Amino acid sequence: MPSGHRPQPPVGTARVAISGTGAAGNPWVNVFWLNITATTHVAADLKSIVDSMVAAYATDMLAISSGNLVQNAAKASWLYASNQVLEYTGGYSNTGALTGTIGSDAMCAVVNWSITDYYRGGHPRTYVPGIRENDIVNGRTLASGSRTTLATGATNFLSAVNALTHGGISAVALGTVRFASGNAWLSPPQFKAYQAASVRSVFGTQRRRYAAY
Repeated sequence: MPSGHRPQPPVGTARVAISGTGAAGNPWVNVFWLNITATTHVAADLKSIVDSMVAAYATDMLAISSGNLVQNAAKASWLYASNQVLEYTGGYSNTGALTGTIGSDAMCAVVNWSITDYYRGGHPRTYVPGIRENDIVNGRTLASGSRTTLATGATNFLSAVNALTHGGISAVALGTVRFASGNAWLSPPQFKAYQAASVRSVFGTQRRRYAAY
């Protein structure tokens, strides 16, 4: 990580942290970035976008997660102009789509998002929690059928978010923000839209990711 303070995100972007708890009550979080095109900037529009995004997340990203997994919150910060921020925090009551016992609150399926940039390391990923015991193969990999289901879900989630509009918000793009390159902060940071999704066979972990909330 470069020295000094991380710069502000690009104007027009919103950080959305979707969070909840696992079967044992341990917290988890998935952080996404949106690039928002808008003519007016009001909290009601941001709320509508986040609520719709969370609904799509519950349907598509939690398609292989156990019903013991709870998604109960989302927090969004939209930098709509220089040093001008709108925030929204919502409460929800979503769960994973499937029956079955969670193998571990820490164990996650890993979605790899593709962007147009080519560089080594640090590519965007989403760590989806709530993996069931019967979807664990040889203690370290996700069953092939579940990988296919999640890849389809992630693709659908990307399409759903990219189709969102409300009020003064005319377009939304799902992606990531690159804050640094070559061990130096970018000035300004760059939003990179997601192009497609795939799912890694080897599990990841939620360890320390909840701190990003």
